[in-house]
Amino acid sequence: MILTRCEHVMAPFVKVMTSGKMHTIRQIIYVFLYLNKVHHYDQKGIAAVAYSGFFSGSNGFLQIIGKVSSLRRKEKIQDRKGILTFPILRPGSMRVGVLFLLTLLVIAPLSPLKAQIVPESEIGDTLGGVILRNEIGGGIQLHNHGFGGSFRRGHQVTAFRKRLWEADLVTMKSPKEVRTVNPYFNNARSYIYGKLNSVMVLRTGLTSHQQLNRKPRDGGVEIRWLYGIGASVALAKPVYLNIIRFTSSTYEYEISTERYDPAQHFVDNIYGRGPFLKGIEKTKLYPGAYGRFGFSFDYSGDHAKVRTLEIGSTLDFYPIPVPVMALNNKEHYFVNFYLSFHFGRKYNRQLSKEELGL
Repeated sequence: MILTRCEHVMAPFVKVMTSGKMHTIRQIIYVFLYLNKVHHYDQKGIAAVAYSGFFSGSNGFLQIIGKVSSLRRKEKIQDRKGILTFPILRPGSMRVGVLFLLTLLVIAPLSPLKAQIVPESEIGDTLGGVILRNEIGGGIQLHNHGFGGSFRRGHQVTAFRKRLWEADLVTMKSPKEVRTVNPYFNNARSYIYGKLNSVMVLRTGLTSHQQLNRKPRDGGVEIRWLYGIGASVALAKPVYLNIIRFTSSTYEYEISTERYDPAQHFVDNIYGRGPFLKGIEKTKLYPGAYGRFGFSFDYSGDHAKVRTLEIGSTLDFYPIPVPVMALNNKEHYFVNFYLSFHFGRKYNRQLSKEELGL
């Protein structure tokens, strides 16, 4: 019979309570520690104190509660070998864990509990595992001045915050750009009149993602707010156009590819845009900095995969202004709003049942 979600989670605990072994109290303590997400390195020490307290008459139960509370306040969730995979309970849930433990202690020796038992081989999938601390992936980005791609890699700092190193490469257009074509030639290529340079922006920096809403275990959306800062470099490549040069004959002309010069090139002698890679060796770099703020929505149904939709705003600032359009002032900064989709994976090693104390 297929277990319900509640039975599937509770079956290992029921098995512990009905086993009749002398070390049942110790296992109950581990269950309590698990519910309160104390990492494995501290489990053994705390359990030893409380275990001896139960049978020596000392107040071991209060000792374990005090120790767990202290660890939760310090947010010590990382083990030397990994971190428990299940979400840390929100503040105030300590009372739930205490009530649960007291209930087990009262009803275990009195009630002939019967339940469908989960095989030993399945306990690892139900209770074991690790938080996948590391993350790597890429994405595509659309913004109001262009588009581009990104790469991210980072790790989970705490249960509610992660830090990612990111690299973006995006195009950056001027809002004054208007594409046109020479109406006197049928096969003329379109171009942007007055554009001096094609600009791309390369960003490298760090972003911090803070959790606002945790994804439910049965699926849903996790929401985080994020901010980031880093270095930004604008790469300005000169624009080359195909220019009409009339010969001595009235009806004959030649087409030459030249760098756009607003003093010589006009709508009547521009045939169309030139090759994109023409003049790439003359690209100039404009160093600066950027800042980012936004929100991310992780909707992946797989704990090990990254599927994130992100919205936000980015500001790029350059001390030396970047020339984009000939008839407009040079740009000291670019402000844009973006929508991006990120995909990738999370990874870490798996903890055994012995390491989890189960």
